Formats: sequence, C-alpha cells, structure tokens
Amino acid sequence: MKRLITIIAILTAAAGHAAAQNGNTTDYLSDMRIWKAEGPLAMPVRATSDTLLDFYHVTNPGYNSTIALQHTGNLGSPAQSKIFSDRRENTNFLFFKPYTAYYTAPEDVKYYNTKIPYAN
Repeated sequence: MKRLITIIAILTAAAGHAAAQNGNTTDYLSDMRIWKAEGPLAMPVRATSDTLLDFYHVTNPGYNSTIALQHTGNLGSPAQSKIFSDRRENTNFLFFKPYTAYYTAPEDVKYYNTKIPYAN
C-alpha cells in the first residue's frame, strides 16, 4: 500500500514538472478584459482587476460606503450616513435622496469579459 501511494505521488510530481517545462501554464488574468463605463456616452475605460475579498461579508449594502449608517431598522429602508463627508448626492430628485446609500451608479460597476469561467 505504501509503494502504491509513493508511486502515485512520484508520477503526479513528474507530470506537473513536465507540464511546467512545456509552458502549458496560463495566466488567467491576462485573458480577462475589465472596463468601466464613464461619461455621458458610457465610453469604456480600461480598469484594473480587483481580486480581493473586500466587504464580501457585508449583508447590508448601505454599509459598503460608510461605517456608520442611520436607518429606520429594516433592510432597504431610507438611510443616510452619520459621517457627513461620506454622504453622496447623486441626484436632485427629492424622493430618491434617502435611498442613495443603496444606489450603485453605472460608473461604479466593473464589467468583465473573460474567455474562461471566472467568479469573484
């Protein structure tokens, strides 16, 4: 049994070493095209990849933009940041202002085009 495990380990290591020498390794981030839409015509502008797991655990989307959020208690209810400098004014529409903490502008979204399956 020990011989079989040792032979399998040696063959696996040899196959990995041969593949690395043949240049079969690929850089997956080089096949990925990332851009943002900017300006009034939504022209594509190249962006950098963000592969960090940043705020993946945050379940309330309002807390993605600030650390202190004042709301009426329910998820999706009107809210605003307690820190004045974190407050965003994206619109002049009066009835939308309480919900700007949850709003994601098209300029803030990164668009991905990949030739291979990729998930972030």
